[in-house]
Amino acid sequence: MIAISEPSRLRVALAQITGVVDEYELNVHTLSSAMREARELGAELVVSPELLITGYDPEVAARLAPEGDVMRARVAELAADHGVAVVVSTPELGDDGRVYITATLFDAHGRQLLHHRKTRLYGREKEYFSPGDRRSGLVTVNGFRVGLAICYEIEFGDCARELALRGADLILVPTAIEPAEDLVVTEDVPRILVPARAIENQVVIAYTNHCGPRFIGRSVLAGACGLAANAEGQARQLVVADVREDLLTASRAANPYLHESLIEPGGAG
Repeated sequence: MIAISEPSRLRVALAQITGVVDEYELNVHTLSSAMREARELGAELVVSPELLITGYDPEVAARLAPEGDVMRARVAELAADHGVAVVVSTPELGDDGRVYITATLFDAHGRQLLHHRKTRLYGREKEYFSPGDRRSGLVTVNGFRVGLAICYEIEFGDCARELALRGADLILVPTAIEPAEDLVVTEDVPRILVPARAIENQVVIAYTNHCGPRFIGRSVLAGACGLAANAEGQARQLVVADVREDLLTASRAANPYLHESLIEPGGAG
């Protein structure tokens, strides 16, 4: 008798919470509570917002960058304590003396799997941070190839495309996106742009924003075949959904956008 393995799946929680600026202990407690709640709901991986631990304020976060190692070590302990993997975004003072916005993935034992420096900075971030110089690495989690991006990066087509071409199945994205100003319709980023990135690259994107009122919320798990799950507005909430290998495989077979994007117009597939 031939044993047939079950398709891989990974239960992901988008923790639409927020960090209070310069309130380290409070923000750690907020994350810990969300991780505990997510684990009780069966989540295996929690994605938190951009610069959650310092609160999203570029000037304050940059000032706290020398404490980044301590912040990340504390979150690693939370991952081990709660038995759930987590993505956290913190500032980092590099060995080169520059300050970066980062995202780090810890597994359920508190071991660091990925660490990524934001390559494209937005607005006031450019006054206080330096851009990273490379894309995220990839690591396997529950059978899925996983990479990281941070906020503004995912709005550029080359980010998701490069990760997808390297074999990514799932891209985890902490973000901090505020209400629209002037002609910038920020609500369209999670509503239209992020799902489009997922579909055109046949990947899943877990995009987690801060809750309101300062931020628009609208965290979204965008699947390769369309919207999988999303937050309802700005309120604090956990969005929990499964990333499924069978759905990803079926979508890639039916919609080979990534493969066919490499073929010259008029060329053979």
